[in-house]
Amino acid sequence: MNPTGTVAIDPDGQAVLESGPSAEVQKNAAPVRPKVLVVTLRGDPSGGGAYETMVAECLASRCEVVRHELSFGQASVLGCLKAPLGLARMLAAQVHSRDCAVVIKTFDAAALNVGGPARAIVMLHHLGSRQKGLYSQIERHIFHRLRRVNAVVTVSEYWRRRLRAEGLTKVWKVYNGFRLEEFAIPSAAVESFKRRYGLTGKPIVYLGSHQEKKGVDESFAALQDLDVHFVASSSVRRHPSIKCLCLNRPEYLCLLRAATVVVTMSQFDEGWCRIAHEAMLSGTPAVGSGRGGMRELLESGGQIVCQDFRSLRSAVENLLCHEERRAELGRAGYDYAKQFTYERFERAWTRLVDEVGRRPSDNSLTRRNPQQGLISN
Repeated sequence: MNPTGTVAIDPDGQAVLESGPSAEVQKNAAPVRPKVLVVTLRGDPSGGGAYETMVAECLASRCEVVRHELSFGQASVLGCLKAPLGLARMLAAQVHSRDCAVVIKTFDAAALNVGGPARAIVMLHHLGSRQKGLYSQIERHIFHRLRRVNAVVTVSEYWRRRLRAEGLTKVWKVYNGFRLEEFAIPSAAVESFKRRYGLTGKPIVYLGSHQEKKGVDESFAALQDLDVHFVASSSVRRHPSIKCLCLNRPEYLCLLRAATVVVTMSQFDEGWCRIAHEAMLSGTPAVGSGRGGMRELLESGGQIVCQDFRSLRSAVENLLCHEERRAELGRAGYDYAKQFTYERFERAWTRLVDEVGRRPSDNSLTRRNPQQGLISN
């Protein structure tokens, strides 16, 4: 009831207050900013971590975003000792989230669910990247808990189909987003970077992030007799013949532009592959295993899918010897990769949060096909 004002329908079908003091108060009132909790992993500036950070950033313009960073999970004695504290902080953050409209969590944070009115969205990039240790044992347990959340967001068509085949019904696909202006790097900056790190005089082959199951050592073994600079991203030197660099963001982008070829031979089913995507935005050809969502990226962008290490040398050597072929792949890759803008990402996540936040129950999202409207804005 509205005793002081009447309700009318405007030409666009929107309910509006027509008159009375209440109408004036609501007309002049500031728009309500829904409160959203975003739970992410600390110390992960690339891959899934970059995606999750961008989620928090893009929602801040329309929502009151509260961010909580998890800091457990390192494979060390100290990391294991800190794990209970990290779990306690994660639990406390979710208890305090009860005044939030929506809680957006990493897959790890879905291990603990706290009851309350907040709707839950879980970001899942991939499964099965770690097959040893405690994490691999609890991954399936966490996955089963996803049936209770309001939406699961993944980043590629491969994982959307796979999660639905596993029995999840509320699966949404929101691709990675990139700020294209970052990739407009002056040639002088690239040449300065090469001199600073001793990467002059011969081609550069960037092998990606030197982590478990990323295929860096296997790639080097297949390519080691090529006369090139081998580079990988790592905070420690893991191989005597690979230049391992821990770069800030501008330097990393210079590396991608300086590289002759980027190799991403992951040995697990990737969610997407931001390194390959960023190489394409830099105009640098990419050769990758095509595991998981990476195949969609490489094939759609006209890059090279190499499914085994025995074929890697010929694929890379062919690119090193043919400048025109490199230029052709560089143009095709950029033309495809440039569609994935920050603005498109922001629109997709804003729509998803609006959709989830206004639903009255956990089951209500099943009343419409979540693949319609949001997937590829």
